[in-house]
Amino acid sequence: MLAAIVGGVLVLAGIAGVTSARRGPVQLEDGSPGAAVQAYLASIESGDLETAAAQLDPSGRCTLDDLRKTFRPDSFRAVLEETGTHGADSTVTIRITETDGAPLGEGYSHVERYSLVQVEGRWLLAGTPWPLFDCSGPAVKS
Repeated sequence: MLAAIVGGVLVLAGIAGVTSARRGPVQLEDGSPGAAVQAYLASIESGDLETAAAQLDPSGRCTLDDLRKTFRPDSFRAVLEETGTHGADSTVTIRITETDGAPLGEGYSHVERYSLVQVEGRWLLAGTPWPLFDCSGPAVKS
């Protein structure tokens, strides 16, 4: 009897896990800082680096060339942890879990904080947003 109950609980837990894993991404409010980060990360994941670069602050150092040169994981999951907005600046905190592609493969999690600025009514990523670690920026004339 106890084995049947435990088996039933395990089956229900498995169904719940598969159901939650199949849910699509949460759509954040259009025009919000979180939606800007979501669009950037979706573009990174799909390999559409031109669209990802369009989410970067044009006055910053990071460019499309930097995105082309940086390591991008084959697969990752992003979960919104926190958003804070102060006037024309915002910070969005995301937990990224990079996976090796195996169905039950090990994952590596890290927290990334994205700085955003509002430019002409749009939220754009400032600084050096993950997966970038170093940006060459514009050439300096000597």
